[in-house]
Amino acid sequence: MSDLNENINSYYSSVDKILLDDLCKNPNLRTLLLLSTESNVNIFNKKKNKWELKPNNKILKDCEQSKKKEVKASSSMLSNLSKLKSSSSDVTNVCHSLENKITNIDKMIDCVNTIGSLNELSSIYKENLSESSDSFIECYSNC
Repeated sequence: MSDLNENINSYYSSVDKILLDDLCKNPNLRTLLLLSTESNVNIFNKKKNKWELKPNNKILKDCEQSKKKEVKASSSMLSNLSKLKSSSSDVTNVCHSLENKITNIDKMIDCVNTIGSLNELSSIYKENLSESSDSFIECYSNC
């Protein structure tokens, strides 16, 4: 379990750790974060010095672009392997690798579609964060 959190934290090292921890509390968002690290698709934008989740349509578009890149890279690798007269195990490895990457991207697309609007979740998070920071400020300003 902590290895998974370490994967998320290392992949999103530039993103605010508090934001990541809060998002990991939601199992659906945690799954999305894990899938994004496996698929190499970033789901955050930085706007006005604050990290935000990308809108659903932007994540889906990034996933489709990532699929195209993986297919193109694998096709190039297969082309190079054919020129080198490599063994069938090399070709099988490339195909299995492509299949795993595409499967992870498809899982991520399904997860985004299942979650619904990430913008709504992001705004809920912002409200909770502002409430907690307001209570923190209020608590310690009275000391």
